[in-house]
Amino acid sequence: MSNTPKSWPTGTGQWDRLARLVLADDVKTAMRDEGEHATMVLGTPLDLISELERCTQLAAATVVLVGQFARDDVADALREIYPGLDVAVT
Repeated sequence: MSNTPKSWPTGTGQWDRLARLVLADDVKTAMRDEGEHATMVLGTPLDLISELERCTQLAAATVVLVGQFARDDVADALREIYPGLDVAVT
């Protein structure tokens, strides 16, 4: 475990680019509904913020808010804190 990376790798590859982050109150259902390989499903806003802070290419990320998090005030806060971030409310 001591060799576990603590941050996203950087370089010419695509490791530093997140495709899609889903913040859902029902993680199990969201994982089933999101069939895409490049999707990370998170269950708490803190988990989402932690992942966003690790990413160096926020313009490449899309955040989808599902369930109790699918509110305009949450989306507006994310857009204000992370300008250029694509936020969708479902």
